[in-house]
Amino acid sequence: MVINEVSRVYAGALLEIGLESKSLFQLQEELSFIVDLLSSDSDFENFLNAPVIPRQTKKNFINKIFKDKLSEDTVGFLDVLLDNDRQKFLKDIYHSFVEQIDAANKRQRIKLISSVKLNEKMLGDIKSVMSKKFNKDISIEETVDESIIGGFIIEINDRIIDGSVANSLKNIKQKLLKSKVSSGVAYED
Repeated sequence: MVINEVSRVYAGALLEIGLESKSLFQLQEELSFIVDLLSSDSDFENFLNAPVIPRQTKKNFINKIFKDKLSEDTVGFLDVLLDNDRQKFLKDIYHSFVEQIDAANKRQRIKLISSVKLNEKMLGDIKSVMSKKFNKDISIEETVDESIIGGFIIEINDRIIDGSVANSLKNIKQKLLKSKVSSGVAYED
């Protein structure tokens, strides 16, 4: 997909800048701030993406607002995105940037969804199993979703491991519907 390729290329360039200037953590934090701002302020996002607003006006605005709040590298990166009309990919670039940092540091982020908050031992056990499986340091983002009834769901990039009770019940239902047991006899207790 073109968007993913664009995101990977710009994220890779930002990774090189961060490695060279030893400011990866700062770049990640500042980009996270910008992405959060875009998500929470639709006016800001619309301003950056509006085709009728001249590029230079957008760059002047970014420089004026963020000059003293963000690093020179981050403001320069935003300028490059605006120069190349790639600001609309900023969220994807950020996610790709984080993935590339994680890959460079042999880290894997997983999302764990369970019906109740898991205790530290259970989280540690899951972390240990996943660490052995991927041969990486595991970071778990835990979410509680009571609708899965029990068990848990693990999301790793685009892979999903669904061990939820809700999924098991759905599978049982599908098997029963497919098994077409036809009988004219009704059993009653």
